[in-house]
Amino acid sequence: VTDENKERFLSLLQKHWLKRRSSATSMVKKGMGDVLGNEGAAALLELYSADELISLLRGAEVPATDVMKSLCTYDGYDPLEDDTITILWAVVGKFTDDERAALWHFVTGASRVGPPRRLGSYGYDSRRICVAHGGGPERYPRAATCFSTLYLPEYASESVMRERLLGAFGMSVGYDLV
Repeated sequence: VTDENKERFLSLLQKHWLKRRSSATSMVKKGMGDVLGNEGAAALLELYSADELISLLRGAEVPATDVMKSLCTYDGYDPLEDDTITILWAVVGKFTDDERAALWHFVTGASRVGPPRRLGSYGYDSRRICVAHGGGPERYPRAATCFSTLYLPEYASESVMRERLLGAFGMSVGYDLV
């Protein structure tokens, strides 16, 4: 392989691996061809690896703490000044994968973090979540999934924040319950 033929080599290698997974690949390619047209499907399959396509189409199962934090806006809290927000991210940073997934589901109603989607002409990322002031420490957190908003009361300690968040997840009822 040389610099002159490396792109051709990689393209042929990718086609080889796709052919090895013939039945699954052909079903995916046919479905994508039905939706995107055969040229669009072929172009998409050449751009992404299998893992990248899965992540792009299904989304991530468990959002990383830094991803959640980067997608967060605030209403009634100053993230640089309010201890409640500092405590929130400390608690979320110590959550297990299952607990972070439960928090995401509690706030958004979605089981996965999808790829970024731009809504409208303003470029708004549909994965945005909002942490809004939710009252005093005697209350449990609430969520408005249609607006991806967590109404978070002011808690003074990590232990209380953790206990109240996990309690709220356990008490929540969603569309997925039948």
